[in-house]
Amino acid sequence: MKSLIILANILLLYSSNLSSQVIGNMSEQLNNIISYEYWFDGNYNEKVAVSITPENQFYLIDNINIDELPGGMHIFNIRFEDEENKYSSTMSQFIFKNNNITTADNLITSYRYWFDDKQDSIIHKYLQTPSYQYPLLDSIEIGTLDLGNYYFHIQFQDTASNWSGVLTSEFLHNPSFVLNVFLEGTFDNMLMKTDLNNSNLLQLEQPFNTPPWNYDENDSVVIIPNTEIVDWILIELRESVEGPDSATSDTRLARKAAFLLNDGSIVGLDGHSKPEFEITVSSNVYAVIWHRNHLGIMSAYELPFNEGVLSFDFTTGTDKVFGGDIGYKELVPGIWGMVSGDGDTNSTIDIGDKDAWSLKAGESGYKNEDFNLNGEVANPDKNDYSLPNDGKESQVPD
Repeated sequence: MKSLIILANILLLYSSNLSSQVIGNMSEQLNNIISYEYWFDGNYNEKVAVSITPENQFYLIDNINIDELPGGMHIFNIRFEDEENKYSSTMSQFIFKNNNITTADNLITSYRYWFDDKQDSIIHKYLQTPSYQYPLLDSIEIGTLDLGNYYFHIQFQDTASNWSGVLTSEFLHNPSFVLNVFLEGTFDNMLMKTDLNNSNLLQLEQPFNTPPWNYDENDSVVIIPNTEIVDWILIELRESVEGPDSATSDTRLARKAAFLLNDGSIVGLDGHSKPEFEITVSSNVYAVIWHRNHLGIMSAYELPFNEGVLSFDFTTGTDKVFGGDIGYKELVPGIWGMVSGDGDTNSTIDIGDKDAWSLKAGESGYKNEDFNLNGEVANPDKNDYSLPNDGKESQVPD
């Protein structure tokens, strides 16, 4: 079931402090946050600027004095500054200050939420322990929603049974993907080894910005987010109403770099969540999986779609991959995986891959010629993968 992760920090503004929890994030630019500034309503000239220790992701949990703020509805504004002295977009939120009730007299007891104007479908949840300040980190189920744009609304109730104003945020319900695949080179006893990760050899930037992929998006991370990550992979989505034979590169919908975990699951760049794509989904979507030294594969049939999730397990048989075992391989009885040994990245394993291996033999690091992904280009890469797999060829349509 797909869910929307909601992070908020809500309190009843009956005291002289506004307790604020805000997340600033510069991860896409690999740039650090060095300060933030905030102000109320349109009074930017009365802003308060705060310098911080440079961080890529900054969690602001602070008490902000509102003694001078009149009672009633106000807008709290905040923005973040990076090392290049560029500011983020301003984040704004309505707040209400009530001067007539003290903090000790009032607590949050419950909250309720709904989507768009569907107030007949309100979900009401009660706090186990009423609280003056309630950090809400909750998983909101949205699997029954159709894909598209929505408004999420939430309110909080106090001990006097009064409801707060409605907090509203817009979000896009994108399709997510549950994909499973194994790599031959690092497969071992129903899991894959994580030698590159363990040796700190995994790149922080996606490795598919060269031919034949020429994927130029800046998909990157500050640190490798999960110890179970094996390597980077590239997901490509294609759409064809005429079957897999016609799902050529001309039918490409989208591409995205992701991480492959040791159990065969593919996750987003946070190392945990399912990959999402901002696309309009039909019933004719095929998934292509690329790796930098294993033969690419494509699903043999359309991806099943259920409650916002498209799923496909490539590991259970040769019938799952377009073209069958010409470009695929049984790793152990009943378990199939992508074929290792494509050192020259031309989608065919032949003498060229042995030549590519020869040029790098003895080197270590993040190398395409390291077919077993252990960080060393050595004889096992040639003898166990390149030579035995000679003649294997990817069947992904051009």
